[in-house]
Amino acid sequence: MQDKYMAYVGSYSYNGQAKGITVYDVDEKKGKFIYRCEVEVDNSSYLTVSHDGRMLYSIADEGVVAFRILENGALSRVNSANIKAASVSADRLPLVANL
Repeated sequence: MQDKYMAYVGSYSYNGQAKGITVYDVDEKKGKFIYRCEVEVDNSSYLTVSHDGRMLYSIADEGVVAFRILENGALSRVNSANIKAASVSADRLPLVANL
């Protein structure tokens, strides 16, 4: 069992109150999240961690954004990839693909 847990919370940042991803330490005994820091990414919605626990991926306005999870739980931005949808034509259904 781990000694320490982290929580990564994605949020929409359009109103200026959030920067994108907020990082918290999790205090299991007290049942609380303790604010650590925020990482800027425009409108971070879905988050997932890689199987090996080394990377965090976010769906954001710019596409998929990859972050390295540092030893202390903080995030370091690695890169991003555009995943915009393409429309076939006005009289057909849109074609959407996430690669």
